[in-house]
Amino acid sequence: MGLLDDLRKQADAVRARDLVERGLRVENVQAVERVMRNAFRYLDDLLEQLKAIKPVNPVIYRLPGVGEFRDMVMADAFVSSRAQLVQDKEHLQRIDFLIVWSLGGDLIIERDIPPAVVKARELLWRAGLKFDETEIRYESGIVAKTRFAIPQTIRMSVLLRADYEERRIVALAKNVLHLGSDEFAVPADEFTESVLEELALMLTGQPSAFRRYRIVLPPDSPFMKP
Repeated sequence: MGLLDDLRKQADAVRARDLVERGLRVENVQAVERVMRNAFRYLDDLLEQLKAIKPVNPVIYRLPGVGEFRDMVMADAFVSSRAQLVQDKEHLQRIDFLIVWSLGGDLIIERDIPPAVVKARELLWRAGLKFDETEIRYESGIVAKTRFAIPQTIRMSVLLRADYEERRIVALAKNVLHLGSDEFAVPADEFTESVLEELALMLTGQPSAFRRYRIVLPPDSPFMKP
Protein backbone atom coordinates (compact mmCIF):
# COMPACT_ATOMS: atom_id res chain seq x y z
CA MET A 1 0.00 0.00 0.00
CA GLY A 2 1.46 3.32 -1.09
CA LEU A 3 1.46 6.82 0.30
CA LEU A 4 -1.56 7.88 -1.74
CA ASP A 5 -3.66 5.00 -0.35
CA ASP A 6 -2.71 6.01 3.20
CA LEU A 7 -3.71 9.61 2.51
CA ARG A 8 -7.04 8.49 1.04
CA LYS A 9 -7.81 6.50 4.18
CA GLN A 10 -6.91 9.42 6.42
CA ALA A 11 -9.02 11.80 4.32
CA ASP A 12 -12.01 9.41 4.40
CA ALA A 13 -11.75 9.17 8.18
CA VAL A 14 -11.69 12.97 8.51
CA ARG A 15 -14.71 13.32 6.18
CA ALA A 16 -16.65 10.69 8.12
CA ARG A 17 -15.86 12.42 11.42
CA ASP A 18 -16.92 15.79 10.01
CA LEU A 19 -20.22 14.32 8.80
CA VAL A 20 -20.92 12.87 12.24
CA GLU A 21 -20.06 16.16 13.96
CA ARG A 22 -22.23 18.17 11.57
CA GLY A 23 -25.08 15.77 12.13
CA LEU A 24 -24.75 16.12 15.90
CA ARG A 25 -24.67 19.91 15.66
CA VAL A 26 -27.84 19.92 13.55
CA GLU A 27 -29.51 17.55 16.02
CA ASN A 28 -28.46 19.74 18.98
CA VAL A 29 -29.84 22.87 17.35
CA GLN A 30 -33.15 21.19 16.57
CA ALA A 31 -33.51 19.81 20.11
CA VAL A 32 -32.72 23.15 21.80
CA GLU A 33 -34.93 25.06 19.37
CA ARG A 34 -37.92 22.84 20.18
CA VAL A 35 -37.40 23.43 23.89
CA MET A 36 -37.08 27.19 23.48
CA ARG A 37 -40.27 27.40 21.39
CA ASN A 38 -42.18 25.30 23.94
CA ALA A 39 -40.81 27.38 26.82
CA PHE A 40 -41.88 30.64 25.20
CA ARG A 41 -45.41 29.38 24.54
CA TYR A 42 -45.69 28.09 28.11
CA LEU A 43 -44.37 31.28 29.72
CA ASP A 44 -46.56 33.46 27.50
CA ASP A 45 -49.63 31.48 28.60
CA LEU A 46 -48.49 31.55 32.23
CA LEU A 47 -48.17 35.31 32.06
CA GLU A 48 -51.73 35.76 30.83
CA GLN A 49 -53.10 33.73 33.74
CA LEU A 50 -50.99 35.58 36.30
CA LYS A 51 -52.08 38.95 34.97
CA ALA A 52 -55.69 37.95 35.58
CA ILE A 53 -55.06 36.51 39.06
CA LYS A 54 -52.51 39.08 40.30
CA PRO A 55 -51.07 36.68 42.89
CA VAL A 56 -49.26 37.51 46.11
CA ASN A 57 -45.63 36.41 46.22
CA PRO A 58 -44.98 34.23 49.31
CA VAL A 59 -41.22 34.83 49.11
CA ILE A 60 -39.85 37.06 51.89
CA TYR A 61 -37.08 39.23 50.43
CA ARG A 62 -34.69 39.94 53.28
CA LEU A 63 -31.87 42.44 53.21
CA PRO A 64 -29.94 41.90 56.48
CA GLY A 65 -29.28 45.12 58.30
CA VAL A 66 -31.91 46.98 56.28
CA GLY A 67 -35.30 45.26 56.34
CA GLU A 68 -37.51 42.89 54.40
CA PHE A 69 -40.22 42.90 51.75
CA ARG A 70 -43.12 40.46 52.05
CA ASP A 71 -46.67 39.80 50.77
CA MET A 72 -45.93 41.64 47.55
CA VAL A 73 -48.57 41.67 44.80
CA MET A 74 -47.88 41.27 41.09
CA ALA A 75 -48.03 44.75 39.58
CA ASP A 76 -46.71 44.17 36.07
CA ALA A 77 -45.18 41.44 33.91
CA PHE A 78 -44.00 40.69 30.40
CA VAL A 79 -42.29 38.04 28.32
CA SER A 80 -40.30 38.54 25.13
CA SER A 81 -37.97 36.56 22.89
CA ARG A 82 -35.03 37.24 20.62
CA ALA A 83 -33.71 35.21 17.71
CA GLN A 84 -30.33 34.92 16.01
CA LEU A 85 -28.86 33.13 13.02
CA VAL A 86 -27.64 29.61 13.80
CA GLN A 87 -26.46 27.49 10.88
CA ASP A 88 -27.96 30.05 8.45
CA LYS A 89 -31.41 29.86 10.04
CA GLU A 90 -33.14 32.01 12.65
CA HIS A 91 -33.46 30.30 16.02
CA LEU A 92 -34.59 31.55 19.43
CA GLN A 93 -31.54 32.68 21.37
CA ARG A 94 -33.14 34.11 24.50
CA ILE A 95 -36.41 34.49 26.38
CA ASP A 96 -36.87 37.29 28.92
CA PHE A 97 -39.52 36.86 31.61
CA LEU A 98 -40.17 39.65 34.13
CA ILE A 99 -42.56 40.10 37.03
CA VAL A 100 -42.74 43.30 39.08
CA TRP A 101 -43.87 42.68 42.65
CA SER A 102 -45.02 45.69 44.65
CA LEU A 103 -46.74 46.81 47.83
CA GLY A 104 -46.87 50.53 47.20
CA GLY A 105 -45.36 53.03 49.59
CA ASP A 106 -41.79 53.05 50.85
CA LEU A 107 -39.79 51.13 53.40
CA ILE A 108 -38.21 53.78 55.65
CA ILE A 109 -34.97 53.22 57.52
CA GLU A 110 -32.85 55.75 59.41
CA ARG A 111 -29.17 55.70 60.36
CA ASP A 112 -27.55 58.22 62.70
CA ILE A 113 -23.82 57.47 62.43
CA PRO A 114 -21.72 57.79 59.25
CA PRO A 115 -20.45 54.15 59.10
CA ALA A 116 -24.02 52.88 59.39
CA VAL A 117 -25.13 55.27 56.63
CA VAL A 118 -22.36 54.04 54.32
CA LYS A 119 -23.16 50.40 55.07
CA ALA A 120 -26.88 50.84 54.39
CA ARG A 121 -26.16 52.66 51.13
CA GLU A 122 -23.77 49.95 49.93
CA LEU A 123 -26.23 47.18 50.82
CA LEU A 124 -28.95 48.87 48.80
CA TRP A 125 -26.63 49.42 45.83
CA ARG A 126 -25.46 45.80 45.83
CA ALA A 127 -29.07 44.59 46.00
CA GLY A 128 -29.93 46.76 43.01
CA LEU A 129 -32.71 48.56 44.88
CA LYS A 130 -33.75 52.10 44.14
CA PHE A 131 -33.91 54.50 47.05
CA ASP A 132 -34.06 58.16 48.03
CA GLU A 133 -31.65 59.46 50.64
CA THR A 134 -32.38 62.50 52.82
CA GLU A 135 -30.21 64.10 55.49
CA ILE A 136 -32.03 65.31 58.61
CA ARG A 137 -30.11 68.18 60.23
CA TYR A 138 -30.11 69.93 63.57
CA GLU A 139 -30.70 73.70 63.64
CA SER A 140 -26.94 74.10 63.77
CA GLY A 141 -26.68 72.43 60.37
CA ILE A 142 -24.99 69.28 61.64
CA VAL A 143 -26.42 66.09 60.21
CA ALA A 144 -28.47 64.30 62.85
CA LYS A 145 -29.39 61.24 60.79
CA THR A 146 -29.93 59.99 57.26
CA ARG A 147 -33.27 58.67 56.11
CA PHE A 148 -33.56 56.12 53.29
CA ALA A 149 -36.89 55.74 51.51
CA ILE A 150 -36.95 52.45 49.57
CA PRO A 151 -39.88 51.82 47.19
CA GLN A 152 -41.40 48.45 48.05
CA THR A 153 -40.98 47.10 44.55
CA ILE A 154 -38.97 44.07 43.44
CA ARG A 155 -38.19 43.34 39.80
CA MET A 156 -37.94 39.58 39.40
CA SER A 157 -36.55 38.26 36.13
CA VAL A 158 -35.49 35.05 34.42
CA LEU A 159 -33.44 35.03 31.25
CA LEU A 160 -33.43 31.73 29.34
CA ARG A 161 -30.56 31.36 26.87
CA ALA A 162 -30.14 28.64 24.27
CA ASP A 163 -26.82 26.80 24.52
CA TYR A 164 -26.74 25.02 21.18
CA GLU A 165 -23.20 23.72 21.61
CA GLU A 166 -23.94 21.96 24.92
CA ARG A 167 -27.55 21.02 24.01
CA ARG A 168 -29.00 22.73 27.06
CA ILE A 169 -30.90 25.77 28.31
CA VAL A 170 -29.14 28.18 30.67
CA ALA A 171 -31.31 30.25 33.00
CA LEU A 172 -30.18 33.41 34.78
CA ALA A 173 -32.58 34.27 37.60
CA LYS A 174 -32.64 37.51 39.56
CA ASN A 175 -34.68 38.09 42.73
CA VAL A 176 -36.51 34.80 42.30
CA LEU A 177 -35.45 32.72 45.31
CA HIS A 178 -34.09 35.72 47.23
CA LEU A 179 -32.64 39.17 46.67
CA GLY A 180 -29.80 38.24 44.35
CA SER A 181 -28.94 36.07 41.37
CA ASP A 182 -28.86 32.35 40.64
CA GLU A 183 -27.84 30.34 37.58
CA PHE A 184 -29.38 27.12 36.29
CA ALA A 185 -28.70 24.76 33.39
CA VAL A 186 -31.17 22.17 32.08
CA PRO A 187 -30.27 19.58 29.40
CA ALA A 188 -32.60 20.04 26.43
CA ASP A 189 -33.72 16.41 26.60
CA GLU A 190 -34.87 16.92 30.21
CA PHE A 191 -36.66 20.23 29.68
CA THR A 192 -40.13 18.69 29.49
CA GLU A 193 -43.55 20.07 30.40
CA SER A 194 -43.05 18.91 33.98
CA VAL A 195 -39.79 20.90 34.24
CA LEU A 196 -41.56 23.95 32.85
CA GLU A 197 -44.15 23.51 35.60
CA GLU A 198 -41.37 23.39 38.19
CA LEU A 199 -39.97 26.61 36.71
CA ALA A 200 -43.43 28.21 36.96
CA LEU A 201 -43.70 27.12 40.59
CA MET A 202 -40.32 28.71 41.34
CA LEU A 203 -41.34 31.94 39.59
CA THR A 204 -44.44 32.20 41.76
CA GLY A 205 -42.63 31.47 45.03
CA GLN A 206 -43.89 27.90 45.45
CA PRO A 207 -41.79 24.86 46.50
CA SER A 208 -40.07 23.69 43.33
CA ALA A 209 -37.70 20.96 42.19
CA PHE A 210 -36.21 23.32 39.59
CA ARG A 211 -33.51 24.20 42.11
CA ARG A 212 -31.76 20.89 41.39
CA TYR A 213 -30.53 22.41 38.13
CA ARG A 214 -28.65 25.21 39.91
CA ILE A 215 -25.04 25.70 38.75
CA VAL A 216 -22.31 28.32 39.09
CA LEU A 217 -21.27 29.87 35.79
CA PRO A 218 -17.73 31.26 35.44
CA PRO A 219 -17.61 35.08 35.33
CA ASP A 220 -16.33 35.02 31.74
CA SER A 221 -19.15 32.77 30.51
CA PRO A 222 -20.95 34.28 27.50
CA PHE A 223 -24.22 33.41 29.24
CA MET A 224 -23.41 35.86 32.06
CA LYS A 225 -23.76 38.79 29.68
CA PRO A 226 -27.08 40.69 29.91
